[in-house]
Amino acid sequence: MSAIAVALRARNPGAGAGSVEAMLGAMAHRGANAHAFESGDACLGARWRGTPTGRPGAVRLRPDGPILCADMRLDDAAGLARDLGRPPGSPDAVLALAAYERWGCAFAEHLEGDFAIVVWDPARRELIGARDRFGVKPFFYHVDADAVLVASEGAAILAGLDAEPEIDDVFVAQYLTGWSADAARTAHRGLSRLEPGHLLRVGPDGAAATRRYWSLVPTQEEPADARDDGERLRALLEEAVAVRLRGTPTGVMLSGGLDSSALACIGATLRPQPLPVFSMRFADHPELDEGAHIEAVLAAHRFEPHALHLSAPDAVEAGREIVSTRRAPAPAPGLVFTRALYGAAAEAGLGALVNGHGGDEVISDGFARLDELARAGRWRALWRACGEAAPLYGDPRTDLFLARIARSAPAPFVRALARRLRGGRARHDAFAWRRLLSPEAARRTNIVERIREGVARPVAGHDEATRLHVGSLTAPRIPEAFEVLDEAAARAGIEPRYPFFDRRVIAFCTSRPAAAKLAGGRTRALLRDAMRGILPDSVRLRRTKADFLPMALAALRRPQTRAFLAALLERPGDIAAHVAMDVLREHVHALERGRADSGTAFALWRVIQLALWLETPAAVPARPASGRPAPARPAMETLR
Repeated sequence: MSAIAVALRARNPGAGAGSVEAMLGAMAHRGANAHAFESGDACLGARWRGTPTGRPGAVRLRPDGPILCADMRLDDAAGLARDLGRPPGSPDAVLALAAYERWGCAFAEHLEGDFAIVVWDPARRELIGARDRFGVKPFFYHVDADAVLVASEGAAILAGLDAEPEIDDVFVAQYLTGWSADAARTAHRGLSRLEPGHLLRVGPDGAAATRRYWSLVPTQEEPADARDDGERLRALLEEAVAVRLRGTPTGVMLSGGLDSSALACIGATLRPQPLPVFSMRFADHPELDEGAHIEAVLAAHRFEPHALHLSAPDAVEAGREIVSTRRAPAPAPGLVFTRALYGAAAEAGLGALVNGHGGDEVISDGFARLDELARAGRWRALWRACGEAAPLYGDPRTDLFLARIARSAPAPFVRALARRLRGGRARHDAFAWRRLLSPEAARRTNIVERIREGVARPVAGHDEATRLHVGSLTAPRIPEAFEVLDEAAARAGIEPRYPFFDRRVIAFCTSRPAAAKLAGGRTRALLRDAMRGILPDSVRLRRTKADFLPMALAALRRPQTRAFLAALLERPGDIAAHVAMDVLREHVHALERGRADSGTAFALWRVIQLALWLETPAAVPARPASGRPAPARPAMETLR
């Protein structure tokens, strides 16, 4: 885990070093070591943990050659070294720069792993940036007539700018609806994210452009039978976990759910020594405590268990900490607990933590199979499949059945009948996503049309179920979630790693038909079959997921939060320009009367985060992790 900070100042080249120092200073929590190269118009800096020597994220191979700064982790470094004729064991950044010198702007296509890379080529006077295929490593940038800035965190870009940019109204509207239509958009105008699988190129004239270098295209291979599916997925996951356990001491998050338990068990079979695992326990909320499933996993293999006994925090107190460090609101309350797990891993002396995030999207719950059955008019099979699927998210079987018919039945009159039978629920579902946004803000931002256009963006080729699967993995919320998790981990000095977001795992899972993903009476059948004999059946075959709604509601009912919500209803301040206050009042009253559902919990969390963010002073100092030495200022190397 490291950080990059780059400034290209065409009008005032000497100011670049100051911008880089400011950006690296804002990311002090990412490491005590820093180094910067200054070359012509450009200044490139990196910050890292570990030994001061070696500069793992900042390299130059020859005196007059390109300079590279990166936050990266390669999966196939040995193979890339062979292809490039470099010595075995060459650092990842050295291999990436050698790849650029061999293949130019096509270098990113040859890299397997997670990376955010910037190359300054003084001979061409070009700046090239690259982000990995799924956006695991964050990459933010700002372009105007005076400068191009790049950094690992949006807050660092803000620190490097001469003035605080305005808040982006469209981002606020997206945040309140829970939908993102634009993967490049962030909370501030002029601050962008480089989309996954994209390159950024800034030419000698200062003009910046982005282009896609990779797209997710499922394979078309057909295994002989379902058993082959499980065996192939297991082999792919074993390779994905193995490469992510290399290097720094690494542990695994173990929640007791199917995803994290699968990764923990695979990891334990790959190591001779006990594997450190980190779990959350909730004595105050036994209804969501996963202790029985966690204990079953711990009994199956050799682990070094670490348990965190947590209680619901005050939503406002926890939210204020998040906003002050991120300089933007966070999408969900679960980040509070994730931060605690990363902190525990750091205290145990680890440098990385394997995370089961993304298993739902990558493996797929198989719900697209329900739509296939509805389109085919196979009502009896659909009813049976809805009974298999309903327990996963706690949906009523009848409502799931009618919702699929209303959406996918071939005959219009059948769809209309299903909508009528669903009654007010159908209308509520159709508009619930935008109720929290004020009508005036919706008109001002044109958000409904923006989101509909973004959601309807086609994915070429393949059947409808495959297109939906690919679309879920290429949606803007994927890189957004990685950025939030990366910042939380970096605050603790931990690098998060995600085996489910291995390119080969995703290519295989997206290639399988919907009938293979909801099969044999089980959702997520691919992973369940793959884990046969490794994961205890009590976890492998469980039909439910942990429901954190009680914890979220408890956090919202804390005294400070209740007082904060009451004050917002009386004096809404800046949120009145964005939030439908009558809907907010409905949600607060539902919370007070004990009738709040998950929609209410998420709506209230988002409003609280938005209010805290809008009221937070622009210049929030970055706080270094407690107990760690103050980070060094970057050593500046001037190259001409």
